[in-house]
Amino acid sequence: MLFEEEINIREYALRIVPPEPIYSEIVAHKLQFKNSFGYGDFLNSKPHLSIISFYLDEQYQEKVLASCKNKLKTQPFEIALNGFVIFKEKKDSLVVNVSANSTWTSMLKEFVEILRLETRQKKSSLSPTPTPHITISKTQSDFHTKQVYDFFSKIKYSRNFTATKIEIVSRPYLKDNQTILPWDRFQSFSLSK
Repeated sequence: MLFEEEINIREYALRIVPPEPIYSEIVAHKLQFKNSFGYGDFLNSKPHLSIISFYLDEQYQEKVLASCKNKLKTQPFEIALNGFVIFKEKKDSLVVNVSANSTWTSMLKEFVEILRLETRQKKSSLSPTPTPHITISKTQSDFHTKQVYDFFSKIKYSRNFTATKIEIVSRPYLKDNQTILPWDRFQSFSLSK
């Protein structure tokens, strides 16, 4: 065992965090959900738009993240938030709808290519988010989903902001796949101008 290398796998996620006052407004909507409908998964998560997630041996972290920072060509771009919808891709979650954006699609392709080359992972092992959104909470049942949607669909919510940086978070990966630990490391980098 003297020459056996220790492998320390972590889960990584790249995301965009909305600026103030939008950040606080979304936190208030999460609180409104909790006060109106009780507990829901993701209520305590930081408001963000997930870009891509992947698993990586920690020893390669700095090299891979430096490549993301240095090779990404995406410049700051506009993000339009447009009301609340039920997101079926995320197991009936209430989300803030984000309008379709060609820059988002291009950025996803860039990250997939950078990560595929740097980590030598297959594209299928990377988890890009093709439909941008900000999760408020997961609903508990079909009946609950209808109640939540009826309530939030009456709330008009529309905001725009410029995405200027990418946040990178990571947490230990546990093989049992039962336990999800909180994100415990945070970094960010600015989009090139």
